[in-house]
Amino acid sequence: MHIAKISLVSALLCALLMPATASAKGAVKIAILPIVVHSADDPTFLRQGLADMIASRVDQLGVFDVTRVDDLETATTSLEKAVETGRSGDVDFVLFGSFTRFGTGASLDMQCVSTHKDFEGDPLREIFVHSGSIGEVIPDLDDLVGKVGRFAIHGFGSKTDVASGAPAAGTSEQQSDSDLAARVEALEKALAELRSTASAA
Repeated sequence: MHIAKISLVSALLCALLMPATASAKGAVKIAILPIVVHSADDPTFLRQGLADMIASRVDQLGVFDVTRVDDLETATTSLEKAVETGRSGDVDFVLFGSFTRFGTGASLDMQCVSTHKDFEGDPLREIFVHSGSIGEVIPDLDDLVGKVGRFAIHGFGSKTDVASGAPAAGTSEQQSDSDLAARVEALEKALAELRSTASAA
């Protein structure tokens, strides 16, 4: 029952994000780099599985033009290298990070960063640590992708319009972004409460 409720909230998050961004002039471009895996298990299986789940969730937001990078040479935890790869691929944002398996625990450390030179904000960084099965990390991907969507939408709207010399966004567009942020925050809070209830049960 709790799993079904969490899935419903995640679905609502995707559904509410889509209408708010459908009128955007163009999709925000994001590259998803291969994940660095530290584990005694088969790294190929883990890397592929995590990349598939993250990419599908990012794509479902309806916000991004997603580029999935499969070249293992681009896998990195270095901010500078990730930005360099993103710029060479002509994307606006890069999502990258690592997965570490230690005994019965697991840690997922992901970052999202703008490739634009005039971007003044800090990169988004999310770290999820669990003791237990790898399956316990998977539900956190919904949280991660929701935050990536909000981070990129605000970063793209506030920085690239200025850099390109385009007119500043109108009041209605700013209100749309504010509404989107409020809805995402409310849904993230609801999702966290449901997970807390499920853990206590």
